[in-house]
Amino acid sequence: MTVRPARVAAPHRLIHLVMLLLVALPLAAATGSVEARPAPGERFDPGRLVQSLYARRDPYVFTHNTALLTLQLTNLGIIGNPWIPEISAGWRGGEYLFQAGLWIGAIGEDQEPHVSTSIFPNDVEFRPSLLPVDTIYEAFEGGRGGNRSTEASNADDDGDGFEDEDFLNGKDDDFDGQIDEDFAAIGQQMLACEYRDDTPEAANQINSHRPLGLLVRQRSFQWSTVGINEFTGFDFEVINVGDQRLRDMYIGFFVDADAGPKAASNYWIDDLVGFLQVDTLLADAGQSGQCARRQLRMDIAYIYDAPDNGGSIVGGDVPGYFGGMFLGHTTDPAGIKAPVRVGLSTVRWTASSAPYPEGDPDTDVERYDLLSRSGVPTRPPSKADDYRFTLGAGPFLSLEPGERIDFQVAFVIGDGLSGMVENAVNAQIVFNGRHLDVDGNPETGVGGRERCLTAADPRFPVFWDDPCDTLNSTQAFQFTNCVPAAFVDDDCNPCTGVTGRESLLNWVGTTAPPPPLANTDPDLFRDIDAPAMPNAEIYVGAPQGDRRITLQWDNASEISRDPISGLDFFEGYRIWRVDNWQRPEGAIGPTPQDWMLAAEFRRHPVDGLGSESPNSLRRVLQSERDSVKVMTDHGPQYFIGRYEWDDERGVINGRVYFYAITAFGVLTRRNPITGLLETVELGGSPSAVQKEMVATSWAPGNGCDAVKVVPNPYRGGADWDLGVSDCDPTGTKIAFRGLPADWTRLKIHSLAGDLIIEAYPGDSRVIGACTSSDANRQSGTFYWDLITRSGQNITSGIYLYVVEASGSACRGRFVVIR
Repeated sequence: MTVRPARVAAPHRLIHLVMLLLVALPLAAATGSVEARPAPGERFDPGRLVQSLYARRDPYVFTHNTALLTLQLTNLGIIGNPWIPEISAGWRGGEYLFQAGLWIGAIGEDQEPHVSTSIFPNDVEFRPSLLPVDTIYEAFEGGRGGNRSTEASNADDDGDGFEDEDFLNGKDDDFDGQIDEDFAAIGQQMLACEYRDDTPEAANQINSHRPLGLLVRQRSFQWSTVGINEFTGFDFEVINVGDQRLRDMYIGFFVDADAGPKAASNYWIDDLVGFLQVDTLLADAGQSGQCARRQLRMDIAYIYDAPDNGGSIVGGDVPGYFGGMFLGHTTDPAGIKAPVRVGLSTVRWTASSAPYPEGDPDTDVERYDLLSRSGVPTRPPSKADDYRFTLGAGPFLSLEPGERIDFQVAFVIGDGLSGMVENAVNAQIVFNGRHLDVDGNPETGVGGRERCLTAADPRFPVFWDDPCDTLNSTQAFQFTNCVPAAFVDDDCNPCTGVTGRESLLNWVGTTAPPPPLANTDPDLFRDIDAPAMPNAEIYVGAPQGDRRITLQWDNASEISRDPISGLDFFEGYRIWRVDNWQRPEGAIGPTPQDWMLAAEFRRHPVDGLGSESPNSLRRVLQSERDSVKVMTDHGPQYFIGRYEWDDERGVINGRVYFYAITAFGVLTRRNPITGLLETVELGGSPSAVQKEMVATSWAPGNGCDAVKVVPNPYRGGADWDLGVSDCDPTGTKIAFRGLPADWTRLKIHSLAGDLIIEAYPGDSRVIGACTSSDANRQSGTFYWDLITRSGQNITSGIYLYVVEASGSACRGRFVVIR
């Protein structure tokens, strides 16, 4: 057995990060007071790893920081970050986590048990590929392309008839030519990544590793709202991407939690551990009658810092109880593939100071034994130690190639045991979510019947034992789609599956109102004449103008309601802007740090002056635009153009800008710590992708004297140039400005008379190649990327141009100096 090295305060060591694709980068421990490196001769050799974008060290460190519980993430299957000196899981200044992650065990076709894990420092078996695309992605509820299925909005972002068919991973998962255009964004901060256990790096560098052929898609969520801001939720999709059938699979959530002051010596060896099952009844403000009584059951393994006693336990104390909370997994009503009901099969804790089974398992056989041993601890230990705990579910009897299992857990923290339980209740409520009428059929999801039972083939029915019938009667279901008769009451809860609400939407928390629909979305310009948007073209216009950006939006944010309380707490809109974006290498849009607030408009102006206030929402209301797009339960939704605002402050023609319009709300909540009422403001976060960038254009000119080339000469770069990308291979451009309103063709020749390009109004060059809007449409400007009609970069020299308009031709020259 290989004994895990003890943790000691390591001396500071500088590790240089070389940011090049396929550069050797050691997966060594970082600087500061962290775990010691493996002793010589142990099987982990960091020098053999070759990678580019393992998200574990600057500048590829990702942190959940929306909630009071901060949390580091990697894309190596490790939650927490053992490689950096910063706190992995922080709360009130203390540290609570060394590492955590999935342990997945199954019987392979060789009839032997194999377990895939990620454990620092020895067995980093889960890894992303070495491509830059396999990093961590950040989103938030209300972000572009992240709509979810609700009663008030359609989650089909790309209009292909399917909802949320993408995973947020920078790839075209549904093969429609678009990337991450239709995923489900959850919470006020969501981080997503994917990794697998069959990478060549893991197979070549870990001799004992036998991959199961698994792809794991991981999403994690946080909220900032008081009451739900002290937990982090995790949703895992485990997909069999190999070619073997996996049997008797168990999924475990392994947590090596450490509670103590990070700077204290050996703070991790004086912890205590426990397991708690909580059944509680609470009032649901969003329901009425008997449905207002809500039963919750929670399973939580937790760790806390044993109080210093001045002798055997020293090192400083922290007050938090840090819990790993089991939430759910895939079930099978027939019991053929997965357990019939949601539940834990195994809860175990181990200590670093003991051999297995009291200590850490070291081999696949021992790890599978830990996962498959049923039962939960009957009493917690009394001796302080360096503990870890594992929550296991299963067995999942069969996982064929292409099939998947879902598994959900959360980290929750609080002041003492009661504080952790209080926050766990809120976490459970958020995970349980809401039943919604997604299919629009009022006859599905009635009478408490919330689960649809269908058979893949009507010749092979699904047999279901009614858990709500004391006689335990069995029914056969041969339906192949979710007709009303296919629904059953599987949870014995008369309050789920009522009034046509058949679909459960998990992870529903209080967030800011969703952003409005606006003309910042370039896809609108292609569809403004579509029958689905009658009269929309009256209001929707391209935002760019001559040294002016005109923003238009609708009132969709105002007719939304909080999914938990049902309250309307909309307060206003904020307009955000990005200047001087340079398109860093690999960037698909601005980062959160790039945005600055340009304007704010409130329903209730803060100075109390009503319509006279500069930030009153009424100042940008276009009251004459009263055509209603659709009537909702909460009022009319108007077309884009209900609100309009011009930005003329420092806007320079030819520069690239980004704009985003977000909504924010104000609500009153009771602070769980002080007990006092406080006003909480929930604001959406601005976001945009490259296709949404806007470049203003010069207005048409009068006569040939108005036609100019900018810059002239072009000296190998201009102030407005960007980094290169797939859609803009040069990043450069020049502008032909002041073109006549009726120009029909632009030709550029070399001095020798060779035709370089021939262009027409509306041609998409430069900006048009990176966006779905047309920067050259209906303007007196044409942008050119200095690429010839044969796809070559032009060389230094003098070039001639001819702008043809009805009855005239404007001629001139410009200089390019490379």
